[in-house]
Amino acid sequence: LLECSYTPLMQFTRLLRFAFDELGPLIVFWGTARFADLKTAIIVSTVWSIGQIAYKIYKKEKFTNFFKFSAVMTIVFGILDTWMTTPIFFKYEAVFTNIVTGIYFAMTLRSSKSVIQEWVEKKNGKPMENRNAILRCQILTLVWTQYFFAKAAYYCYVSSNYSIEEAMVIRSTVGTVSFYALLGVSVVFGKRILHFFQTRGLLPMYPEAS
Repeated sequence: LLECSYTPLMQFTRLLRFAFDELGPLIVFWGTARFADLKTAIIVSTVWSIGQIAYKIYKKEKFTNFFKFSAVMTIVFGILDTWMTTPIFFKYEAVFTNIVTGIYFAMTLRSSKSVIQEWVEKKNGKPMENRNAILRCQILTLVWTQYFFAKAAYYCYVSSNYSIEEAMVIRSTVGTVSFYALLGVSVVFGKRILHFFQTRGLLPMYPEAS
């Protein structure tokens, strides 16, 4: 995924740190929900979002589109959760958030840069020019899009068949494990997966820049 000479473990550590910077509000929500109730997770992630925004403004860091999206979504859903008392909203909130995230990822595939390309360019501090790397980012963005939609479908099943408390435990466990598993696969095997499809003529192969 990253265009650098670091070992897979170093790449994963760097990307994990970078993902936390970009996905901080969502990761904090998932992590808090794993060990506390929904209201606590909402409050903690909302406070984190506001604090992270203030920190980035203080450091004069540029906001990526996805950070804006994740922060706004966390705050908006936090407000809705606080104001709304309808049980159906609590039961299916995770379904809604994953569908919205999947739609966002899919929409970036039709823009000039996929969301993963934007992340990598920010991390590397330079525009991406390697066409194979750009294609790899697009493929991984598509994979993550399908991941969010699949998780939304699974969460819908869980929410329909379990109590809110049971569903929260299942969602937080499955969501955390699957997220980090796919993140690891994206980092360690992303280039190999692309090469596999390219060598079989399923995807175009571009000459490497000299």
